[in-house]
Amino acid sequence: MTLSSSAVHQMSVSANVAISRALANGSPLMKSSPRTEPGLVAAVHLGAIPDIAAAWSPLFALAGINLKLTGVFCHQSPMVIYSDARGKRQRCELADFLVVIDVRTRRWTGRRAALIQAKMAAQAGTADIKKGSGWTQLSLYQNWPRFDFEEAAYRLKSVDLTLGVDSDRSGTYGIIDRHWHRSQAPRWTQLPASPTPKKTLGYAELGDFLARMVAGQSGYGRDVDACSNPTWTEVVDALMRETFSKTFRHSSTLGNIAAPRSVSAMAFLAAPTAGFVVSGGTGGPPDGQFSGIEDGPTGITTLLIEVAESEIPGRPDWL
Repeated sequence: MTLSSSAVHQMSVSANVAISRALANGSPLMKSSPRTEPGLVAAVHLGAIPDIAAAWSPLFALAGINLKLTGVFCHQSPMVIYSDARGKRQRCELADFLVVIDVRTRRWTGRRAALIQAKMAAQAGTADIKKGSGWTQLSLYQNWPRFDFEEAAYRLKSVDLTLGVDSDRSGTYGIIDRHWHRSQAPRWTQLPASPTPKKTLGYAELGDFLARMVAGQSGYGRDVDACSNPTWTEVVDALMRETFSKTFRHSSTLGNIAAPRSVSAMAFLAAPTAGFVVSGGTGGPPDGQFSGIEDGPTGITTLLIEVAESEIPGRPDWL
């Protein structure tokens, strides 16, 4: 798929605006604006996706390509276990969320993905990875030692993400910054794990990162390919299978309600010359199968972006 530099720039700007708005105001389901990292991550997935789809629709319409974005929120899962350089057992979250891009066009068919660890900025424009769990996660991303998924459902042990190509693109940090002056909206900036994240100036915002992943630009996400990256492919496939099923409950932002943890926004060609029709802001796990989040963690917060010349099915083919 070929997108002009102008189109990618417009995608970046519009996505950044939608994400900043969600970080500032939350999603329609929230009773108050989020202030903590879990609430802010949820706001992006449940609040920004329809706006991004609506903004990107005309750009894809020009190429006659269908587009679908689906966001799912899930917190504190999955957990992984590894041994550090001193042989000490460490336990941490694999990531706060997963971005997956599925492309099916005549020019290219494939998938790329990236794990993102979200962190709140310590002060304006500055990240500070704290000791303890923060360093445990950082060591995982910087070194990618072999690790085990704690949950048996994944059936993955001794995972080695260094196998294949571009292992350093498997994981990245998302720094959520609410320290800016009132005249500026909150920002979500993407930083590599190495060198250790510090200053956010000069790095791409999340909207830029997503747009460039969709455009297939080098350095944004890692190819999910069973031949070149077999272990990475197993991990992404397992995460996707375990994700779209539960209900999001978080009383501090949603109040005393249970809300679907997923939201879909689809832009599709209504007719060859009719442009795009956009629908969004509703949705839930496939077939409406909900269960309480207190039943135990499963899945991972996911943003799935599907791009195809043919019709995109309502139910992803990996389910």
